[in-house]
Order: sequence, then structure tokens, then C-alpha cells
Amino acid sequence: MGIPWIIVGDGDEKGVDNLTKVTNYVKNDRMSKNNLPQNDIIQLVENDIEVLLCMSGFGHVYFAEYHRRNLTYGGKYINKTWEEIKGQCTTQAQLMSKAIELTKARTSKVSKPMMAEKVAEEISIKGRESIPTTLQEIISTAVRFSGGNIQ
Repeated sequence: MGIPWIIVGDGDEKGVDNLTKVTNYVKNDRMSKNNLPQNDIIQLVENDIEVLLCMSGFGHVYFAEYHRRNLTYGGKYINKTWEEIKGQCTTQAQLMSKAIELTKARTSKVSKPMMAEKVAEEISIKGRESIPTTLQEIISTAVRFSGGNIQ
């Protein structure tokens, strides 16, 4: 492409498959042109960015919004908080399962952009250090590729 680029793929089966295709294309393209453009391919460990955010300290944002809109996973967890649910998880796998369940409860009443805005508001309150490491790396790479620097 001749420009720096970043691709971030979900950690679910489709995301892994798509990033494999991109990686193979990039390898073939580089070998045929003998060039090494600036790029980065990042595979999330989590199923998607929403699960990453839930597991990185922002699950309560999703949980509170779903409860505010009476989206209670078919009656589950009505009298619980996200912190209580999270506290019952003894492994990262259990926590990821709960985060996936939470983010899949999303309906047309709760959009991804709206939730991203709510998480950004929470980050502005908690501070830059609350940004998940994976997102910090993505942002830093994008800024570096643009020739800028992070203040």
C-alpha cells in the first residue's frame, strides 16, 4: 500500500482466520516486491474489543448500562454487581466466559459506539494508566506511524 498500517483482529475463530489470510498475503507481497513497509498485525487474545475492555476493568460500565436498560441476560444476575460476578471467577477463563456472556447480551438498544464512548468517559475519570495495555500498544503504534508522539 505504500503507507504505514495496522490491522487488529478479534481473538475469535473468524478473527484468527482473517488475520492468517492477511499475514499470508503480506508475506507473499513482501517476497514478491522485496519491500518491508511499516505495518503491524495485532491479534487480540480476547474474543473482541468489548471482552478486552470488560476484562481490563471496564466490565462494570457494560454491566451498569445493560441493567439501566433492563437487559438482564434473561433474568440472570438481577441482584448482583459486576464486581460480585467477577469476584466469583477463580480463573481468567471463567472471567472471559462471563465477559463474553455480558457483551453478547447487547441488543439494538446498546450500540458499540455508545459503549465505547462510556468507556472513554470512564478512562477520562480513571486516567491514562487505566487504558488496557493492548490498546496502549495499538495507539502508540498508530501515533508512531503517523510521525507524532504521545504526550
